[in-house]
Amino acid sequence: MMKSGTVRITKVLFLITLLSCRVISFIVPGTGLVSRDKAVQVVIFEHTSLGTGGLVLNRPTPIRLRDLQIPRFEVFENHTLMHGGHGTEESSSSNVPIGDMAPWFWLHCNDVISNSFRLEGAAGPLFMGGNLDEATELIQKDQLDPFTFKFFYKYRQWEGGELEKEIENAQWTVSLQDPAEAVRPYSLPVFD
Repeated sequence: MMKSGTVRITKVLFLITLLSCRVISFIVPGTGLVSRDKAVQVVIFEHTSLGTGGLVLNRPTPIRLRDLQIPRFEVFENHTLMHGGHGTEESSSSNVPIGDMAPWFWLHCNDVISNSFRLEGAAGPLFMGGNLDEATELIQKDQLDPFTFKFFYKYRQWEGGELEKEIENAQWTVSLQDPAEAVRPYSLPVFD
């Protein structure tokens, strides 16, 4: 016969196991990740059994969108192009030709842009992509704030099950992504 203290410990261990499984299965588009050392912040935009994709939110390049000289990004000219890919282990973007750094991914907090993908797991309205021409027009009419957008040219990816293992090993803290933090302007210091 089990003692009552043993039963309680068993129940507590079961609940801890159950909760840890729930945290891992909680990875959905809009989930925020912060690395153990707090150096890397990521928002997840896709999570399936085949793998996971996310954008590194705090890895700016030295490139402003105006440097790309792409007409459709003129209203975002002062935005810093974010790397979006792996943390510090990847080589610097300063060796990449500017022409190869066109923004392929973008986040925003605007529910009025058609064809945007809502990142449901975020703590508030956070979207990826959409009709950029429509967004540009709304900004030109002063109906949208251009600083509710953030642009990336790469993304971080994990193979199926890889991110879950990293979370189990306490490499990441998982949370609901704060939309304001996700699109917060980020730039490198300018030295004269």
